[in-house]
Amino acid sequence: MKRMGSSGSLGGLLPVCPNS
Repeated sequence: MKRMGSSGSLGGLLPVCPNS
């Protein structure tokens, strides 16, 4: 999966996104 910082929903699922 690509890193989606703009997506809050994906941010929580993806550990690579510290946007959670």
